[in-house]
Amino acid sequence: MISFSPEGYAAVLRAGLDAGYGFVPVGEAIAREGKTVALRHDVDFDLDHARQMAEIETGLGVRSTYFVLMGCDFYAATDAAGRAAIAAITDLGHEIGLHWDSSYIADAEQAVDRVRRERDLLSAIVGKPVVSASQHVPTDSAYFDIESLFQVEAYSAAMRERFTYVADSSMRWRAKTPLDLFAEGVDVQFNAHPVWWISQGETADDKLRALREVQAQRQSAEYERFIGYMNHVLANRDAYDRKFAEARAL
Repeated sequence: MISFSPEGYAAVLRAGLDAGYGFVPVGEAIAREGKTVALRHDVDFDLDHARQMAEIETGLGVRSTYFVLMGCDFYAATDAAGRAAIAAITDLGHEIGLHWDSSYIADAEQAVDRVRRERDLLSAIVGKPVVSASQHVPTDSAYFDIESLFQVEAYSAAMRERFTYVADSSMRWRAKTPLDLFAEGVDVQFNAHPVWWISQGETADDKLRALREVQAQRQSAEYERFIGYMNHVLANRDAYDRKFAEARAL
């Protein structure tokens, strides 16, 4: 039985390595020969969880793709914490891809324009071109053809033809687990969501509630940091005003 924990995730990766698989990012998967796992992560809730998962993988010599949402209710890829997490993941040798969401896109023309702009913004954050993408909640949102914007879209025909897809969505495997597919020896596209493996708790509900508390604590700390900064500025307002005036007078 697979344990949804950091240790359980590492055990799954070791099982694949022991079975002779190479784990690579989605952007490199199609070109790779031999038994291959295209390892990917749809980052739906938390970039710090993604960073922790990336550290586990690097410790095992495994590389993967982290698909990042540019419009997310739970994190911001553009803020300081988001940029730091993305930088840490790329520094560990992993790929950053775009997790594109069609739920707020009206038509095909808007889809190409919107996804292109998100791709370019994420590329600027990463510091190199983003070449891979995956659609967010593809079973419950409209499909638009944006494949011309990327080298690889995770649900493209080329990926589906070669790789058997397996995902841990809501901690509920479908017909087979990654371990089943490793035993069969087929090429695998494994979508592992960081929240299910990194967050605390036994059930999906527990893990999301635990993450909610972690994020609330982070937000509270940010408010306290800003309160301290605001009071510092107010106490030194004259000095800050002089600094502003001098800078504009140059």
